[in-house]
Amino acid sequence: MSFDVGNLGFAYESGHPILDSISFTMQENQILCILGPSGCGKTTLFRLLAGSLRPDNGQIGNGFLQPKSFLFQEPRLFGHLTVTENLALTTPAAPDRSARIDQMLEAVGLLPYRHHFPDELSGGMQQRLSVVRAFLFPSNLMFLDEPFKSLDFKNRLGLVDAFRSLYEKAPKTVLIITHDALDAALLADRILLLSEKPTHVLDGFENPVPREDRHPENPAVGALLSRIWAT
Repeated sequence: MSFDVGNLGFAYESGHPILDSISFTMQENQILCILGPSGCGKTTLFRLLAGSLRPDNGQIGNGFLQPKSFLFQEPRLFGHLTVTENLALTTPAAPDRSARIDQMLEAVGLLPYRHHFPDELSGGMQQRLSVVRAFLFPSNLMFLDEPFKSLDFKNRLGLVDAFRSLYEKAPKTVLIITHDALDAALLADRILLLSEKPTHVLDGFENPVPREDRHPENPAVGALLSRIWAT
C-alpha cells in the first residue's frame, strides 16, 4: 500500500496556483506532520489527500484511499448523547465493545465521566474524547487538522499525552497538518515543511528525538524547534 505523493498541483477557479509540485512519502504506522504558515495551502492539501478535492495534476498513492478517522479543531460531539454513547456510534459492534471503550477512556483519564454529556465536560476533556473516538474508529489511517489550536498550553500538553497513550495501544498511520512547530516537535516522526503560496516543500526530515523523550523541557526538542524556525 503506497503513501507516495508525486508532483501534486492544485489551483482554485481564480487560476492562482495553491500547491506547486508537492512530493513526499509517508510510511505505514508513521506520524507525519505537514507544517506550514497560516494560509499556505495546508488545508487544501489535507482535502486532496482526504479525497474531498481532486488535484489538477500529480499522483496520490492508493494508501490514502482507505477509510480514515478524523480529528478536527473542534470536538464535533453529539450533545444529546453521553460520552459512551458518542463513542459507540463509531465503534464496531462486538462482544468486547464496552470493554474497549472503557479501556480507551481510562487511558486518557475520562472513565469516571463515561455517563456524562458533552456539555458537562471542559473543552480539553471534550477534545480528549474526540481523540478516543478517532482511535476507536475502524481505520488504520488517521488525519488530524490542527486539533490543538483552540486549547491553552496546559490542555495542549494533556492532549498530546492522551494521543500518545492511545497510539501506543493502537498504532495507526497518522497525518497531521499544523502551523505550530511545537505540535510537530512533540508528535511527529517525520516533519514536512511547506513554503508560502504557491506552496512547495522546503524541507523534510526525521524527528531525531525518541517519542518517549518529546517534551517541551528537553533541550533536544528545543534544538529541533530552532531548526524548524530557521528554515
